[in-house]
Amino acid sequence: MAIICRRAQADDLSMLSGIWHEKLTILAGADKRYMPTSDAGARWLEAAMLWLSDETCAMFVACADDRPIGYALGAVQSAPPGLSYPLMGAITQMAIDPHGYYGGAARMLVEAIRNWFGERDVKRVVVYVPHRSPAEQAFWRAYGTSEWMDILWLKS
Repeated sequence: MAIICRRAQADDLSMLSGIWHEKLTILAGADKRYMPTSDAGARWLEAAMLWLSDETCAMFVACADDRPIGYALGAVQSAPPGLSYPLMGAITQMAIDPHGYYGGAARMLVEAIRNWFGERDVKRVVVYVPHRSPAEQAFWRAYGTSEWMDILWLKS
């Protein structure tokens, strides 16, 4: 089975929504702060449609046999004031269908986003990785990431 990576299209979003929702449900099992609302899928679809038309965002999809099996979302953001670079990239979401093995799909998605950042002269990239997701933590560490900043949750 050949895996291809391409820019996501509106036709992909319903399948990707299911992959996203399943990942969210798995995360909610480890951390209740991820508990989805009853309309979470509709909200994600609405946001995803906006991402597709936002020039500061890029969503890439990995497909096997013409079927979406995962996606990654990247966005160009302003860097914190005073740093030597004005912009940075952020990979804010990535999910792969957990019901199969798709060797190399995640790396293909990351490389596609990194290339997209490079076309915009964005050289520094941060990645949003759930703290209680050991598989994602391991993937990103194997990819060569290093810790930069902790984001802490303040209870209200």
